[in-house]
Amino acid sequence: MKLFLIRHAECQRNVGQALDTGHSGLTPLGREQAQRLARYFRDRPIRFNRVLSSDYNRATVTARVICRHQLRSGPALEPFQTAKLREQCFGYGSMPMSAMRVESIASMKMRINGFLRDQILPLMADRTTSSHAVIGVVAHGMILQVLWSCLSDLFGSQSFHLTRNAITGDYMHPVWSNTGVMELDIRPGGPPLEMLLANAVQMNVEPPWIMKTKPPTPLGGSPPLMGWSVTILAH
Repeated sequence: MKLFLIRHAECQRNVGQALDTGHSGLTPLGREQAQRLARYFRDRPIRFNRVLSSDYNRATVTARVICRHQLRSGPALEPFQTAKLREQCFGYGSMPMSAMRVESIASMKMRINGFLRDQILPLMADRTTSSHAVIGVVAHGMILQVLWSCLSDLFGSQSFHLTRNAITGDYMHPVWSNTGVMELDIRPGGPPLEMLLANAVQMNVEPPWIMKTKPPTPLGGSPPLMGWSVTILAH
């Protein structure tokens, strides 16, 4: 499975023109960014089987632009919207700061684990589709970091492989810029030999986003998906 973790294009909230609600639309630059990203996927070419997005406007619009540019012979691709991919909640509208309740990381992880359970893991379990499935996930900066953390909990540090040129900037704390993309190759067992040679993968590097204080090992004694590999191809 190829999994693309994508942040939405620039929105009004990013430039201080709107409150942090689900209705924040894209700026003119954001619309141009979404078009450029969609053309990049089309021309590469990357053919998505599914595109999943937050139901917040800025993510949904970005996802729809990506879908419209896909070259398909069958029905037009439409993004599947889910509240589980929403950005961290800081309160709504004109609430005074004292009344706002910031959503906890634990709450965000609960949402994302539900998303993985409902939308991603079934595709991985289906052997008829998992090997060639190409999935796009369009969401927000903070929730993508939580998704990244939940993936590391699922697979375990020994399942991750970093390509030498895959991560730019401070990969200890993955950050998605507007329309930033992380491309993952997820499969049972290790990555294929040709991938290791072509991309100079350093094997079994413990991902630095896994904190020193790791969560306790599951009751079974190992992460649920130990034995699968997650190779970061680009970010």
